[in-house]
Amino acid sequence: MKLWNGYGSEHSANLVLIGEFEGVDKAEKALQLLNEVAEVAQADEADGLLEAGKVSTRFSDRVLDLLTRANLSLDYGDTEELLYEFGARREGEKVIITTEELSLNAFMKVLLHGGAKIEVYSRHDHPGPYGRPTS
Repeated sequence: MKLWNGYGSEHSANLVLIGEFEGVDKAEKALQLLNEVAEVAQADEADGLLEAGKVSTRFSDRVLDLLTRANLSLDYGDTEELLYEFGARREGEKVIITTEELSLNAFMKVLLHGGAKIEVYSRHDHPGPYGRPTS
């Protein structure tokens, strides 16, 4: 678990991102890629190559290998975003991501890379299956 460290109001954003794909297979591939990027980021953190709250100025060999294999374009700060808690799951042709952070670049880039149409909103303000409970 990462402790939030910073100034501003971005903690507890309570956001949901919904990536809708043309087919279950594309949604599953996008979710797998997101999980792989997160695993690489966590491995870099464990090795002291990436630190939560600090943007790196270079990619590790592990990240470069993944970006090359996946033909994915990320910026230096994108992998750091994946060190914070988030939830990601697939429901049919949709990938549902929940996060407390406002930094969404990594999530959006991976979903767009897979061909998703993306919807983003605050779960504080919107009811529905992925928002606050309806009463």
